[in-house]
Amino acid sequence: MRARRIVAYEALLRTDEPTLRNPLAFVTAAERLGRVHELGRRVRSSVAAAASSAPADVQLFVNLHPSDLVDPELVEKTALSEHARRVVLEITERASLEGM
Repeated sequence: MRARRIVAYEALLRTDEPTLRNPLAFVTAAERLGRVHELGRRVRSSVAAAASSAPADVQLFVNLHPSDLVDPELVEKTALSEHARRVVLEITERASLEGM
């Protein structure tokens, strides 16, 4: 704060789809359709694309659905891997970790 500079960005889930304006509704729809991994991959890909234009010294916070923890692509080398040293993965509190 004293330096008055940005130290981190957080990726937020947003859409232009009127029925999914709320991120909770978006994730719930992905759960119902069995597409949580696809959504998580798309989010991480979007963060990777945006990370290239963010200052190199800022952290990038990315929320994960608990089921993303069992997605093999989470630990594979992807575009987001290039920024791994500054990426902070957060587990969203909206779903249980039980059974993961």
